[in-house]
Amino acid sequence: MTSYNPIILADYREEKSGIDELLKKQNVIVKFKQLTVGDYIISGEYVIERKTVKDFVQSIFDGRLFDQANRLASVSKFPTFIIENPFSTILNEVKNINSIFGALISLSYSYKIHIFYSENIEQTATILAVIAKHGKYEYPLEPIFKIRKKAETLKEKQELIVSSIPGIGPKTAKKLLENFGSIKAIFTASPAQLSKINGLSIGKAIKIYRLINAEYPYSKKRIKEM
Repeated sequence: MTSYNPIILADYREEKSGIDELLKKQNVIVKFKQLTVGDYIISGEYVIERKTVKDFVQSIFDGRLFDQANRLASVSKFPTFIIENPFSTILNEVKNINSIFGALISLSYSYKIHIFYSENIEQTATILAVIAKHGKYEYPLEPIFKIRKKAETLKEKQELIVSSIPGIGPKTAKKLLENFGSIKAIFTASPAQLSKINGLSIGKAIKIYRLINAEYPYSKKRIKEM
């Protein structure tokens, strides 16, 4: 038996979930703080994103999912998703079920995300407790962020810039650069042109186009016109 109570860092927004009280019953200490990535951090190596099934599905279609997955994988040795609530609660509302399975496959194979499923917050708390007790506590409890390889070549710098756009991961960034030839060509492309790239739906392409072309809210030009 372990002679310590494992500690989990939790994002302050998770305080209302009630999971911390369930973890305390399993002799796990929860400390809340503002996390920049993930909802829970264990041993500095396990960065965990908790999503309800509804939020998981919504994040597929609004382009958030793979941006979150990319950030999670870039800072964690064991990036993890816990998907909460049965999929049956939302499957009837989804027209293209293949998109859900495609997203799960991409998370697992492309982003190397560990995925766990839970029926409710009680099961989520149990999964977190088991991971916490499995963790190696010679590591500090603060997040240990993997240092990204510094972009040195022109190719690496171009890929880094494009992959920083929300909804675009490293693989899609490479596809965009290979097809358009330059960052400028990507930034001036229409949604229809962007959507021709495998992995970019027209909806996601429109959001990327709007983001690139949106006027900065605090630009001097806009302030003068007000």
